[in-house]
Amino acid sequence: MVERDLLMIPGPTNVDPAVLRKMSKPTLSHTSSEFVEIFKGSLNNLKKVFMTSDEVFAIAGSGTLAMEMAIGNVIEPGDKILNTASGYFGQYFVDISKAHGAVPKVLEVPWGKSIKPDDVKDALKEDDYKAERPVKVFCHSTS
Repeated sequence: MVERDLLMIPGPTNVDPAVLRKMSKPTLSHTSSEFVEIFKGSLNNLKKVFMTSDEVFAIAGSGTLAMEMAIGNVIEPGDKILNTASGYFGQYFVDISKAHGAVPKVLEVPWGKSIKPDDVKDALKEDDYKAERPVKVFCHSTS
């Protein structure tokens, strides 16, 4: 027996009955051992998605929150940093850096253009920046 009709239209989105059944259960506490295991599995699966063995972080918030966290946890007032900017959010990261008291050097290219790795390497040689280790950032935002 079929549990649902198949709609082949833009919306509403069909939700699999198995998902609906799971969603009808009580919410897990974020401190429960069951949640911790599910979350660990999710982070390990993200490593596969992004093809990395490095640590990954899932942030329950906007991209702005992630940028604030990155700067707020690494930078102190007066620290020199290299900001790369190739669009709105690159410039926004510069603004966040300044708000935290950083002294940014901005390596900028026009919107729609890419910053070349060699340009970053050259810029890093020009000064002693606080954050030297390259960090891979993949951001998916629903906002």
